[in-house]
Amino acid sequence: MAIITRCCCFDNVRTGSYASGVYTLVYALVGFVYFAVLIVQTANANDASTYFVTSIIGMIFWGLAFITSIFMMIGVYQDLKGMLIPFVIVKTLIILLQCAMLIIYIVELVRFFYWLTLLFVLVVMAIIAVNIMCLLCVVSQYQELKAGRGMSI
Repeated sequence: MAIITRCCCFDNVRTGSYASGVYTLVYALVGFVYFAVLIVQTANANDASTYFVTSIIGMIFWGLAFITSIFMMIGVYQDLKGMLIPFVIVKTLIILLQCAMLIIYIVELVRFFYWLTLLFVLVVMAIIAVNIMCLLCVVSQYQELKAGRGMSI
């Protein structure tokens, strides 16, 4: 039995998984470009080595998210449940990193209250919620495929 049978406003987890893949593609592309710009900006700075390393790690994660979401959508289309596993792993790692980032920002918000930090915390919480929904949708599609209820064309 799948965790969920419908994904957000979609009738089934199959179309919800496609939507999760498209969302992750766009989100990963934006993140990848953001970190690429940070690398270019900090490449010539003398004291920006922390930002440089963080940006490289960010580019690696968003690049992996981009690639695994393509594999996931191919796996959903062809009913290949093994191609969904890398997406689930990378998406879980991204959610964990975002939760760690959220904790850091909440601690900062408690120490020094700024409206902008509060707004950022709320946005990060919304993004984490959407990412968890995407993850649950793809895991449910995996469970459907594992049970033999695929719709191969």
